[in-house]
Amino acid sequence: MELQGKKEVTHKKLAHVQVYEALYKMVEDGTFPVGSRLPAEPKLAKMLGVSRMTLRQALDLLHDDGKLRKVRGAGNFVADGNKIVSSSLEKLTHPMAGCMGEEFDRTTFELKIEPSNDYEKELLNLDTPVIVVIHIWYWKGTELTGYTFGVMSPHTVTKYQLDLNKKEEVVRFAQTEIYEKAERSQLRIHPNSAGTSILTEYMKEGEQMTMVQEKIYDEELQPILCNKHYMLTDKAVFEINTHK
Repeated sequence: MELQGKKEVTHKKLAHVQVYEALYKMVEDGTFPVGSRLPAEPKLAKMLGVSRMTLRQALDLLHDDGKLRKVRGAGNFVADGNKIVSSSLEKLTHPMAGCMGEEFDRTTFELKIEPSNDYEKELLNLDTPVIVVIHIWYWKGTELTGYTFGVMSPHTVTKYQLDLNKKEEVVRFAQTEIYEKAERSQLRIHPNSAGTSILTEYMKEGEQMTMVQEKIYDEELQPILCNKHYMLTDKAVFEINTHK
């Protein structure tokens, strides 16, 4: 049976795919070695004889493949695809350290005691009138790269003998020590718009946030800290190394 209205099939690849394949080979053969910076986009587009739009589509594919990493204000660098992220998400660790370890060099924080709402009571699985709220901002120089909103119950404060007057110690507990004491955690990763609106004054046009929602449990499987981690999407790396 012959199909009606049959269109001619072409095997010619799209322009940006051809550029992607050419750049891929240049990375693989060492023309652009690991750690090197690619030429600026206008120069690279001219070298390859394509438009900047076509080049950007090709670069996006290389970013998706993990072949390139983008450094804001500096350009595109060849990534080490064989490098294993030792502090990733397959063990109990702070997601910001696991996914953004090289993208911040300092933090600022704010700690408050606030009345709880129904959502927070459900989140903590506890009927508590107040909660401890922890805000943490992550900076690379003067650039904000991430933000954490954390909720802790009075039960956690009592259980681990935290002194809320010593705010730096409480924040250190929430960032490091809690992962040594916790039984397990639960993570959900998804694109986010709330973080974008919260941090809009710090973000550049076109930047997007990814949110990691985290629940940390004690040995009785009671939530002891619930976090929402907001990360600049082009800065975060989610790598999980699995084993048989």
